[in-house]
Amino acid sequence: MSPIPQASLAISDIYAQTVRTRRMTRAHRQLLMDAMRAGNLGDEERCAIDRLLWSTTRGRVELVND
Repeated sequence: MSPIPQASLAISDIYAQTVRTRRMTRAHRQLLMDAMRAGNLGDEERCAIDRLLWSTTRGRVELVND
């Protein structure tokens, strides 16, 4: 399956915002986890999500309730 362009845009937006602020909403985290489960991501999107989720587990990105 080829990646969905809209999903790629959303992932890149979440990635850019998270890197800039070092914060991620729980809703964004859930969206990223759902995208990983769907399995229709390209390598670039998968790597970006892996980095973000890993950063939350290591405490480098703060999860917020916004």
